[in-house]
Amino acid sequence: VPSSYRKKLNYCMINKGNDFLRSSILTPKCPMLSVNDTEIDDYEEKRDILCQSFEQIFGEKSQFEL
Repeated sequence: VPSSYRKKLNYCMINKGNDFLRSSILTPKCPMLSVNDTEIDDYEEKRDILCQSFEQIFGEKSQFEL
């Protein structure tokens, strides 16, 4: 069934503020999230935020990841 993905996709650039990045992952507004990279100066900090946020919502590995 043809449909528009724009209503189902939250688009987040990694260079946005840390709170925006964290809230985009922890409190999604759409069923899909697209996190895109760009030139950033604080790579380690952004990586840590991404890892901690995804760990918080996906804390346990699925049976396919074991």
